[in-house]
Amino acid sequence: MIHNIVLGIHIASLVVCFFIVYMLGRRENKHRANYMVVTIVCNVISLVGYILELMSTTEEAMITAVKMQYLGKSFVGTFLLYTFIRYYNWKFPRTLIRLFWVIDIGIYFVVLTLDYHMCYYKSYDVVTVAGKNFFVTEKAPLYIITMVYLLGILVLFSVLCHKHWKTAEGRDKQILGKLSVTSMVADMIIVLSIFDGVYPYDLVPMIITVFTIVIGFLIYKYGLFSTLDIAKENLIVDVEEGVIVRDMEGNFQYANPKAYELIPQLRYADKKLIEKAIDRFVGNAKTDTIRFNGRFFKLNNRVLEDEKQTVGHMITFFDITDLLENNKKMEQLKIEADNANYAKSNFLANMSHEIRTPINAVLGMDEMILRESSEENIVEYATSIKRAGESLLSLVSDILDFSKIESGKMTIIDEPYNVKELIKDIINTFTLRMRQKGLSFITEIDENIPKVLVGDEVRIKQIALNILSNAFKYTKEGYVKLKISSEVKGSKCILAFSVEDTGSGIKKEALEKLFATFERIDEKKNRHIEGSGLGLNITKNLLKMMGSDIQVKSVYGRGSIFFFDLEQRVSDYEPIGMMDIEDVKVDINQGSEDTFTAPHARMLVVDDNLVNLSVMKGLLKRTQATVEMASSGAEAVKMTKDREYDLIFMDHLMPEMDGIETMIRIKGMEANPNRNTPCIVLTANAISGAKEKYMEAGFDEYMTKPVNMDLLENNLRKFLS
Repeated sequence: MIHNIVLGIHIASLVVCFFIVYMLGRRENKHRANYMVVTIVCNVISLVGYILELMSTTEEAMITAVKMQYLGKSFVGTFLLYTFIRYYNWKFPRTLIRLFWVIDIGIYFVVLTLDYHMCYYKSYDVVTVAGKNFFVTEKAPLYIITMVYLLGILVLFSVLCHKHWKTAEGRDKQILGKLSVTSMVADMIIVLSIFDGVYPYDLVPMIITVFTIVIGFLIYKYGLFSTLDIAKENLIVDVEEGVIVRDMEGNFQYANPKAYELIPQLRYADKKLIEKAIDRFVGNAKTDTIRFNGRFFKLNNRVLEDEKQTVGHMITFFDITDLLENNKKMEQLKIEADNANYAKSNFLANMSHEIRTPINAVLGMDEMILRESSEENIVEYATSIKRAGESLLSLVSDILDFSKIESGKMTIIDEPYNVKELIKDIINTFTLRMRQKGLSFITEIDENIPKVLVGDEVRIKQIALNILSNAFKYTKEGYVKLKISSEVKGSKCILAFSVEDTGSGIKKEALEKLFATFERIDEKKNRHIEGSGLGLNITKNLLKMMGSDIQVKSVYGRGSIFFFDLEQRVSDYEPIGMMDIEDVKVDINQGSEDTFTAPHARMLVVDDNLVNLSVMKGLLKRTQATVEMASSGAEAVKMTKDREYDLIFMDHLMPEMDGIETMIRIKGMEANPNRNTPCIVLTANAISGAKEKYMEAGFDEYMTKPVNMDLLENNLRKFLS
């Protein structure tokens, strides 16, 4: 009867072992469950061997069954220990584990050679009791040593589990540790009390089997090797937030390592002190930001629910003291940056005014010399002054544009523009200069370009002139070729610009710094060429703002090609038609001879700088109009009360009463005869946004110093027609 019960228990254990092996391989993290599976397989082999022993009828068959038992029995303890070492991440010497493997192999070798020595069993025999055969042995010293060794591994395993069941992170690991120790202690008590089992039954294999089944079932039940559960557990442990878990009664349950780091009071041995520390920490916080131990924390109190029932609370928090301090510093830095930017803008406006005002005087006086002098050497000197002044003005404009882009104040203004007029202006600017240098200026203009496009005409012209100017400066002989083509796609038109020259070209290694600020390539060779090194950088940035980029191909010593594409919106699809450069030459010649005159007009020029007044009077001399001057805002207000003017030119920065205030006073007087007289602001303030500011203030037009003669004449025609 007992024989059948033992056999039934082993068969049931075998079935359970196979089920756990199957489920672990299917459900759990295979890499971490491998050792547990191997442990159970060893146990299965041991059980099969024991069943064969019970079923054997001859001594030879029983010896074979015992050898099979030890194939699993010898290794099961070490595999079980290694499983838990990997699971708990215990710091365990690898050398000791390797020694265990060697001893296990030695034990199995001794059992395999039972037929040839008496070291393990002094004697063995087959005994028949109640019609059943049993394998009866007399133990030798090596058998006792083996049993002590196997029990030693189990004791070591129990000690490690007991050591870690309280410190292990996670409820499942703690449960596993407690049950493992409990099962192991019970097994050892049974084994030590009967040592080799109740005669004639050896219960050791069954005890180890039952224990292994319990462990395997727990692993399957709680999914302790599950990748997802491990990830969740590691997330709580490794997260940079403190985590505290309390039950519904407010009792402390768990705190992750970060919580212990942020709140040292959680390390109290007394649980009540820990709960008091948590109460002090959370307090009666009405906001999600609290102060504790002189530090600031961001707090979040979450309700924990299980199947829609509240089971506790999870408090998550992190230290934001450094963040608050950094935010405070950043706010201060922002204020300082805004102040610095404001000071920079004011500085640029003032520098623009201070530099452009004397340049206006130089170029204005020089223009009068060129108009009125007929002496060849004087005209030559004046022409040189004009070129130098224009170069200086170009340099100042580049620096101002660069500052606008750098400060983010440069804007792209899309408006409809006449493409043919734009191209004419570009060609007009360079035709005469190319001729004077002895260069051929070749143009290829696509006649199918739509007549009116929508974009920033001023910036497109600036980009084209920058590239042409660059080609002009670095080309000593040969030609400069401007090519403009187009491709219309629905409401969009892709304008393709390219400028080719036969100049000095660019070395391959110099291409990297071609568009850098304040950089000039081949400095030693080109040191005689004027320029700030900003033109191409400004061009690249402007194109970037318009969604494009500039490309370059160059062969050193043979020339370069700069090209870019611009997407513009089409306003009028009518093509511009044929455009001959000879037509442009006629326009240039006609423009210089056709001078606007207004002999019956009366104009007022207001400026606190006497030289500027003199310059404007000289520039307006050809119009044959009556030009009167006021050196202050107050004087201008007084003069406009007494007589009517057809046009007023007003400086901005004047002492006591500036140009804006003066204009507002004049236009605000009911009885002032100049209340509706067009007023043009004439200022050295050329920074971004200046025009908009003046137009919003009430001026009718905006002009910068130095005075552009073409723009001056256009405004005269506009307001004195």
